[in-house]
Amino acid sequence: MRPAFASLVIISLACVPAAPPIPALLADGSACTLDAACVSGECIAEGSGARCGRRCADDLGCADTEACRLHLSTAPATSDVERVCQTASATTAKAGAACRSDGDCHSGLCEEGRCLALCSDHCGPGYRCLDTTLERAGRTFTAATCALRLADYSLDLGPVETTIDGSPELSFEAPGDSGSITIVLDDAEGLRVAARSLINPGGVTLLDTDPATPDLNPGSNYPGTASVLIPSTDRPEVRPSAGRWRLTVGTYDPTPFDLSQPVPGRIEHVLVIFEPEAEARGKLDLILHFAPATGLRSTTPTTGPQLSQLLGSVKRLLLGPLGAELGTVETRALAATHNRVEDGDETRAICLESSELGPRGASVNVFIVEALDYTRGHAGGIPGPPGLAHTRASGIVIQHLGDWGDTGILLAHELGHFLGLRHTSELAEGITDPIMDTPECPRGTEISACPDYRNLMFPSFPLSDSLSLTAGQIGILRRSPWLYEVPREL
Repeated sequence: MRPAFASLVIISLACVPAAPPIPALLADGSACTLDAACVSGECIAEGSGARCGRRCADDLGCADTEACRLHLSTAPATSDVERVCQTASATTAKAGAACRSDGDCHSGLCEEGRCLALCSDHCGPGYRCLDTTLERAGRTFTAATCALRLADYSLDLGPVETTIDGSPELSFEAPGDSGSITIVLDDAEGLRVAARSLINPGGVTLLDTDPATPDLNPGSNYPGTASVLIPSTDRPEVRPSAGRWRLTVGTYDPTPFDLSQPVPGRIEHVLVIFEPEAEARGKLDLILHFAPATGLRSTTPTTGPQLSQLLGSVKRLLLGPLGAELGTVETRALAATHNRVEDGDETRAICLESSELGPRGASVNVFIVEALDYTRGHAGGIPGPPGLAHTRASGIVIQHLGDWGDTGILLAHELGHFLGLRHTSELAEGITDPIMDTPECPRGTEISACPDYRNLMFPSFPLSDSLSLTAGQIGILRRSPWLYEVPREL
């Protein structure tokens, strides 16, 4: 029998270097060299180095305590402008709020006294995601931001050649959410222009050249530039509808006030605005230009006694009934050569030479002179051409009446025209406006006995704070593309 032997295993142990610990991922804001080193997975260039962070398209891609902000490296190339989530103070203002500097805003962007928000393709109601030119850190670049919704031209159907019989038929497709449609004709040569016919998708003719029948929705004619607002009436069959609209346009000798002398021409632009139904009732921007003889200057404060009276009348008689507000009001000096304006040609020259778009591209230019020899107030069309400056129709010229409150009443009336309202009754012609609920004055009636005598849009209105607007007139004004929605936080 063999003896039992125990197994012996000898293990040789040796000291070996320990494996290096796996480094912790770097938090946002930490210096980095590789994307993989960051918790976010993104190492973003900053100056001569880089820091961990997270790129974003808008605030939806950031935490609740963060904002999507522009990040500029020190390199001059615009490609180094990125969007990065950054911690934002809870006290900073949202888009649309008033601001004085970038630091006041959640987005870190303050432009023209209002906070902006970066966007990718969508903004809240009342805003559009638009490319905006910005200047920061010594460079100019473009970024998509949520901008207040203003009138902008969706289509340009021009240029179009015209004969004495007008243009070929033009057409456009309207979306289903239009609160109003505005068509603007713009002729570089200054011929009188007008829409000759307009037919809605249901086949209803809203205007034509037949003088025997009143137009359901009249248009305007004017030298150089003229507009049609749809609706300019409260008739339900005229409300904008989705589908194919058809129109023809024409050019005329600019000397006669009417369309009695058609001439061949070329209309450079046939512009179309689709204005959606507004949730808010809007703001109106003004640029006030003062002739020296009025006693006011470009430095006259809007809060001073003269302009407080002027603007107070506009607020009470026009904007108040709409539930609308004044937006930005700017002041300018008008040349002394225009202290006295002799005729319509001079009025149109002032608008052509001195009008401006304003900070939001939709300011109404108002030129206040000491004497207007041929009338007391002159509006460049019904409505005036929205979003266009330096045309013969780009503004209102009014006479200073000696009292700034009374001048404000006159301005409220002319602004009514510029936003789309006609006179309630044209006494000499026996013509009335197309709005069903405005009273009409029979031809031959004594002016003060007219039932519309105290309507703001009566042609011989009294200078009184008791002037009013009807519900139908208010409905037209609220759809004007000159009004933009009240700024509010997104």
